[in-house]
Amino acid sequence: MPVNIYNYVQNIPTLMKASDFIICKAGGLVITEALACARPMLLIDAIPGQETGNADYVVQNGAGDLAREPVEVLETVSHWLMDGGLMLSQRAENASRLGKPNAAYEVANAVWLAAQHYSARAGLYPATGRLRLIDLLARNHVRWEDDPSSARTE
Repeated sequence: MPVNIYNYVQNIPTLMKASDFIICKAGGLVITEALACARPMLLIDAIPGQETGNADYVVQNGAGDLAREPVEVLETVSHWLMDGGLMLSQRAENASRLGKPNAAYEVANAVWLAAQHYSARAGLYPATGRLRLIDLLARNHVRWEDDPSSARTE
């Protein structure tokens, strides 16, 4: 099985989507991105207290495993790949279930709607005729598509 190991890169979303699984620390951002890409994680070196909750969330929801020793990395990957990768597929399904790839857009839209509602109630400006969030993004040259990974500024 070919394996590619990278140090620091700037194209994380592309590499995550091209991967079968991700070996990483239990930081909140990398876990969020991996779940949004529906990629299972093998977590290593979780910082006690700071990353424990993140690791627990991933493991308890079946989207990955935690390896505390280097030999556990090998054991876990071996288990994931047994039986035609059945366990890896299960971890990927769970990661997909947990992932919220449109979360940033949903939050921004909720904030926008709340701002419109508040403004209209306060009489600051009428809610009618206001731009929707998607219109605002388009006006600022941010492409909106169903796949948020393809949204980019021009």
